[in-house]
Formats: sequence, C-alpha cells, structure tokens
Amino acid sequence: MYQHCNLNKEGASLITVITTNIGEKKGFFHRIIDYFRPLVSVKVRCYYPKFSYNLIHCSSRRTSELTSLIASIPFGEIITSDDISLPEKLKRYEVPALPFKQRITENTVRKLLEECHHTPHEQRLGIIDADALCLEAAERFVKLCPNIKIVTNHPGIYKVFAREMLEEYGAVIMVSESPETLADRTVIFCPSDYTWTKTPLCITAPILAADKCSISGSCTVIDNLKPNLPAQFLDNVPTGISPERFAQAVYRKHPDCFLRECIAKSGTCLGKQSSIKDISGYIKLNLQKVRSEPQNLKTDTLAEQTAFIP
Repeated sequence: MYQHCNLNKEGASLITVITTNIGEKKGFFHRIIDYFRPLVSVKVRCYYPKFSYNLIHCSSRRTSELTSLIASIPFGEIITSDDISLPEKLKRYEVPALPFKQRITENTVRKLLEECHHTPHEQRLGIIDADALCLEAAERFVKLCPNIKIVTNHPGIYKVFAREMLEEYGAVIMVSESPETLADRTVIFCPSDYTWTKTPLCITAPILAADKCSISGSCTVIDNLKPNLPAQFLDNVPTGISPERFAQAVYRKHPDCFLRECIAKSGTCLGKQSSIKDISGYIKLNLQKVRSEPQNLKTDTLAEQTAFIP
C-alpha cells in the first residue's frame, strides 16, 4: 500500500567517494608528489553488492578544487573521509545517514520482538513517529505484529492509516499523541527525532532510536546502533571511509540490496555500548518481572531498568 519511492533509477549518477591519504606512512618525496598530483575521478566497480562509484583521492589542502572537479563528472551524492571538510557548495550533496539508520533500527526491533515472544500475538510494539513520515515501516510491522500502539504529532494521518490496516489486515492499532500509552509495550521503535518534555513518564520497554529521542522521566533509550556488516561488504569499503558511512551510501543507491535486511550488532544505552544479545536479555527479564508483578509496571527506576545492560 505505502510504496517505497526509489529515486535511484538505473543509469542515474553515481555515488562519489572522496578520501585522502592522511595517516598513510609515506616518505617526504611521495608526499610531495601527492600534493601536486592533479585531482582525478576514478570509476570503481564493487561486487558485493554489484555497483560502481566515483573515487577521488584528494589532499586535504586541495578541497577547494573539488567543486570544479565534481562539476565535470556525473556525480550523485557524496561521502567523504572524516578528515575532509567539503566546500559549502557541495555540502548539500552529502549522503543522508538517516534512511539506513531507520532500516537497521526497524530490522533490529523486529528481531527483538521475535526473540522475546513465541507467537506474533504476544508481541507488543510501540512506534513513535512524530512527523508521520514512516508509514511504510509501520505497515511492514503490521504484517508481523497485530498489537501496535503509535504515538505521533499528526494523529489524523495515522488514524486514516489505522482504518486502512484494519480493513486490509484486520489489525487494531491505537493512535495517541502521548508516549504515556506505551507503558505496556515490549519494545518501541523511534525512527526519527522526538522530544517529550511534558509529564515525566516511566516506560520500561527499551526505545530503539534511529535518531535523537528524549523523553522526560525514567526511560531506556538505545541509539547509535552499529550495523552488523558482512565481511564481503567490508572488503569493498574504500580506505579511509567508515564502513557504516559507506553502507549508508550503498543503501541510498540500492535500497533493495542485502543491506535492507541488515540488523544492528550493538547500541548505546546511557553512554555504554551494549550488544543486541544483552538488550534481548534485558527485555526478557523485564517481561518476566512484569508478568509476576504487573502492578509495578510504572514504578521501576531508571537504575532498575538498565541494571541488566552492561
């Protein structure tokens, strides 16, 4: 129903990767050659997945020349190594990180639901979609989990969505403007920036956030998810480029490749990195506590919530 809009049609301009030789051990003579070597764009072919990209090897002192070079090639969006500061004219072409982050967060939430419940009817999912921009992801969850509560700043959009999901899948979806309704969820998916500063809340379910998520009160937010990328893909990552950044670019260009199934291997909770296995264990322990002491659902402190996440 809610179709993905793929703007990266076959034959469209390529992703352009810009990297430097900073950090490489080279003698003085080779560094002089690199400094005066003309900037050129090389087309590189990858095989996992199969695609091509432009590669520009650039001295950090010559970034001002990038604008004229890139203008001469059929470039698409751009990723760079961390030591390069793009000229202002090119910054708008940088590959956005959020689409891939949203996908791995969605996939990880799905995996956690499946691990923590024996049947889909036991799964209790919460979704915080402030701007109502992730209806497609919500529909994918509806197909797997019939028990969903959605929090949004645009309830009208999601109420229409809920009626359509009821007619098509028989799923009953609750829509609200307050995250207080998510207190009984197993896990919560937050695909975009969200802030709640009103009544302090106590939500025991972990909130997996693709972007920033801040809720006043006692809540466990897990963000900065690190993708679990296969070795074959890592072998194709250009020197000097973050594997996660390269994955964001490849997914942007090829949303139907294997990266659409990628899950996270870890996430950050209260400043500490925790594995997905640890997070799954925390959810299971929390479920056991809720089943045995349902009256204490809203009285756990933040310390108690995160005691099982190292």
